[in-house]
Amino acid sequence: MTVTAVVREKVVIALRKSNPCATLEEIGGDVGVTRERVRQILNKANLPTKKYITTYLCNHCGDPIPRRRTYQNPKFCSTKCYSAYSRIQIACTFCGTLKEYRAKEVTWKIENRGRSSSLFFCSKQCQGKWFGKNYGRQLGDHTPRSKGRKYNDEEEE
Repeated sequence: MTVTAVVREKVVIALRKSNPCATLEEIGGDVGVTRERVRQILNKANLPTKKYITTYLCNHCGDPIPRRRTYQNPKFCSTKCYSAYSRIQIACTFCGTLKEYRAKEVTWKIENRGRSSSLFFCSKQCQGKWFGKNYGRQLGDHTPRSKGRKYNDEEEE
């Protein structure tokens, strides 16, 4: 073994001890050797070859996620964080107040509806007022909307 090989081994061991979360490829890139050579050096020194993940952090709040025995990487610390992460706020078309919607519901509405995809209301009252204002009968227009249905303002025969 040459002097540079001994120095490289010491540097690889020092990097693994100082940063257990680093991958073999990252260590090899810093030292200038392949990840297979890094694995061989770490096996020779009885050090772990797989990177050590200390904790997972919640995608919504950033808190550490408690360790569970699952095969999947956890993304949220609770169902509350999951539901808050998957919701967005949209302003009401009529009054402008903010209301939370599920992100999937909003994307479905925009993809599957045509012209009315940009209409979001905070309540049925706002929806009714908006449609009455934009599509309702105008002042002075007393024509019935459908035949056979009687309105209160019409005279009965």
